[in-house]
Amino acid sequence: MRGRDLTDSERQFLIDHAGLAPADLTPMALADAREAAQRAVAISAAEVRANALAPAEAAAILGTTWPEIIRLTEAGVLYSVPGDQPGGEPLIPAWQLAERRLIPHLRDVIAALTVNTDPLSVRHFMTTATEGYLDGMSPAAWLLAGQRPDPVIRFADDLARI
Repeated sequence: MRGRDLTDSERQFLIDHAGLAPADLTPMALADAREAAQRAVAISAAEVRANALAPAEAAAILGTTWPEIIRLTEAGVLYSVPGDQPGGEPLIPAWQLAERRLIPHLRDVIAALTVNTDPLSVRHFMTTATEGYLDGMSPAAWLLAGQRPDPVIRFADDLARI
């Protein structure tokens, strides 16, 4: 797939402000960058699928039923990603079931992230402790410990604005 050519002003902006050299902006270099980005997306999608559960697996972990898992994903209580097949059942990223129970307030936190936040970034945000935030706990651990969701939602909202 070929993208459109850059205008002279776009090219100059990238040189002046993005740290790119003219050689980085040749048609061949841009095509290579597009291909690398497409490979990275495919690798990310494969990693998400490899670390996700089918609804039946999530149901077994939580001690509930497949229809209840589907209801929870549709309600946003469980975070899900599209499955492999168009229109197929969703996949449940396993990080949110590490404690074998639902993460309280997850729907509110996910809503604070932008709709375009990719699943790997959501996982990283929820499972990584950041120094100076949430007493050194990850957002998932904070919420599972019964802490108030407001600081996590503010943190998510702040990150979504970057």
